[in-house]
Amino acid sequence: MKQARKTLGIIALTLICLAVSTVHATPTDRIIIKVSETMRPAVLADGALAPRARERVSSLSAAVGHEVVYLRAMSGGADVVRLPRAMPLEQVQAMAEAMARLPGVEYAEPDARVFPMEVLNDPLFGQQWHLQPVRTTPPLNYGIDAPAAWSITTGEAVVVAIVDTGILFAHEDLEGKVLEAGYDFISADPDGEYFTANDGDGRDPDPSDPGDWVTEEEAEERECRVSHSSWHGTHMAGIVAASTSNGKGIAGVSWGAMILPIRALGKCDGYSSDVIDAMRWAAGLPVAGVPNNHDAAKIINMSLGANQSCTGAWLDAVNAVHEKGSLIVAAAGNGGVSMSSSRNHVVPGVCPGVLTVAATNKAGDRASFSNYGPQIDLGAPGIWVLSTSDQGTTSPLDDSHYENKSGTSVSAPQVAGVAALLLSYDDSLDRQDLIYLLTSNVTPYPEDSLCAAGGGCGSGVLNAGLALMAVTEFDGRPPPPRPASSGGGGEGQYRSGL
Repeated sequence: MKQARKTLGIIALTLICLAVSTVHATPTDRIIIKVSETMRPAVLADGALAPRARERVSSLSAAVGHEVVYLRAMSGGADVVRLPRAMPLEQVQAMAEAMARLPGVEYAEPDARVFPMEVLNDPLFGQQWHLQPVRTTPPLNYGIDAPAAWSITTGEAVVVAIVDTGILFAHEDLEGKVLEAGYDFISADPDGEYFTANDGDGRDPDPSDPGDWVTEEEAEERECRVSHSSWHGTHMAGIVAASTSNGKGIAGVSWGAMILPIRALGKCDGYSSDVIDAMRWAAGLPVAGVPNNHDAAKIINMSLGANQSCTGAWLDAVNAVHEKGSLIVAAAGNGGVSMSSSRNHVVPGVCPGVLTVAATNKAGDRASFSNYGPQIDLGAPGIWVLSTSDQGTTSPLDDSHYENKSGTSVSAPQVAGVAALLLSYDDSLDRQDLIYLLTSNVTPYPEDSLCAAGGGCGSGVLNAGLALMAVTEFDGRPPPPRPASSGGGGEGQYRSGL
């Protein structure tokens, strides 16, 4: 008998990518300027600028179109001034050139950040275009500029939960990066079998991924699609926190982050009830019949979704997770449709307060498959993203393979990884602080892009360097108010969930 059911889905298309140099230009918020002695700003004993100095700083502000604040004198007769926020180096260079054209200015140049000459020895790092610096001139590369963030912090042991298909503990690039205290939340199927779980039992403390392949016969019987095993959860985990500078494979966004693997998807995807329980447990909330989670995650990555609006059990769970203080990062979905229509809603992404991520391409525009709409908070690279995997088409071969996937699935964990870096720098940041820092310090979409023309892609493309620069001077200001309907998307197969 066919078993029609409502499911949650995952999408990850396998493609091939090639990437670029590791040399990076870190954002900065300062400019070094030298003016003639009679024009030079000076600081009085009480810290107030002299009238002539205030006038000079005003002219600098007018020249660059941003408020400029005098910071300090430096050796050699030069001074340091500060911009209102960190900006890409090429933008600061243009401002410095504008200052240099003012009368009495001998020179002006960016106060560029200096970093150790460390070269990552991960052999596939050059193929990870999504981590590379932003390049707005051909060849375009709208990466997240992870090296700029790493010049500030490479991350501490912040726990990031991955609610997904489970994990391959034996992968070489996840060694020492996965907590053993994860859980498998896949319950028995309605017929009492364990087809979805594919491990012979129901919920248990083993979140390892046995494979989620589906044969033609199974697809016909269960009304789902034929597929090889996806190793989807392992791929997401590698994006967040693959071991870095270990001479193997790839680099993760947050070198120090620890992955809490939570299995909620299996063969023919999964049930909303299992995913909702998994999400609650990830945040440290109690779930009946399951031991308490003593490694509660402040960041929960959900590269999955169900085609429904955020009501009832979903809304209750999301609100409870938020009250617990955890940030939910969800993918927007791969239907290429606007989520402004309720028929295109995908949970958990459309739930209020969830941080929703669209997929972008190397040109800084929305990927053609990515959902869009008012619920999107920001974009992140979502095409040909290289990460940890396995070549087993059914059961794992444990061969420490790497592959490229596309989809909003791979965009979300990049945001989760940068959120982990932010918490590593300042563990007092709350969920709203993280949302503010991530969405307010982005690379703007190109003027000729779909995102700039039609909107619906959030504030811009994730920029790790700008976000980390911003947190170094973060003053705890609250984020701007967001409409009640905003918050999130959710990646998946556009099938209804329970």
